[in-house]
Formats: sequence, structure tokens, C-alpha cells
Amino acid sequence: MGKYAIVQCNCPNRTPLELSRWGAYTCGHKDGAILALVPSDLIKYGYELERIYKKQPAMFAVWRKIGDWRNYNNEYLSLSLDEAVMWQLEIEQLQQYLNGEAFRGWKEMQLWNHLREEEQKLYERRGYQLESVEAVLDVGLRLCRASEEMRKPIEFFW
Repeated sequence: MGKYAIVQCNCPNRTPLELSRWGAYTCGHKDGAILALVPSDLIKYGYELERIYKKQPAMFAVWRKIGDWRNYNNEYLSLSLDEAVMWQLEIEQLQQYLNGEAFRGWKEMQLWNHLREEEQKLYERRGYQLESVEAVLDVGLRLCRASEEMRKPIEFFW
């Protein structure tokens, strides 16, 4: 099983169809999830933010939690609604840094850029296209917004 993240739906008729082999629910959501996706890059960014802000534990605390496999209990991590809101703020803060709307520090910016360049080289050597940072951040925002809309946690499976 690979890494994935889900936000469950809160439909009133959210029950699994007994004879379905494909995870169908009576509400129509596969596996009862309003949103399910692969968060590999988001997890990796959390790990990288830990490297960048190691000496500043309050910076990107929720995101760093997502990126640290030691926080997963039996390969599972759940972000509460409050943590999902905080993570959304962290994503928006990183967007501001990347857009030049806020300053994050020269050393931090240099390390972030170095990590992105190394990742780009790795993908190119393997013949893959690296997803843009903007697209990765959009995935995180979609998870946060779905969590807020459904009033459900974001669940990560490693």
C-alpha cells in the first residue's frame, strides 16, 4: 500500500455497499471519502521544512509533523480540524515566502531552493516530470478545505 491522504464525507447516507468490491458507499463516494489523493510531495515538504527550520520548532509545526514518519501510529496519522486549519495557514505562509510577499531568511531560502534543484535533477535522471511547488501546495489546500467543509480530520496513511 502506498501513501495517501483522505477526508471522509459526512453524508447522512454514508454506509458501505455490502456487495461492492470497489469500496462504493450509498452516498456515491468511493471509500466514503470526499477527497482522496497521494500526498507524497506534501510529506516530503514536511521533512524538508524540518531540515530547514530545525532550530525553530514553532515554524511549520503541523507540516513537519506530517513529514516525520515517527508521528504515524501503525502507518496512520490524523490531523484534527484545528491542525488542518493551522496547516492551511502554514501552506499559505509558504506561498507568501515563495511569491516574495514575505521574507523567510536568506539561509532558509537558499536551502529550500537547493532541495528543489536536487529533487528536479533526481526526477530528470529518472525520466520523470517534477510537479510544480504551486501544484503541490494546491493539493494541501484542497485537503484543508475539504476538512473544513466536511468538519472531518485529514487522515494520512503511510
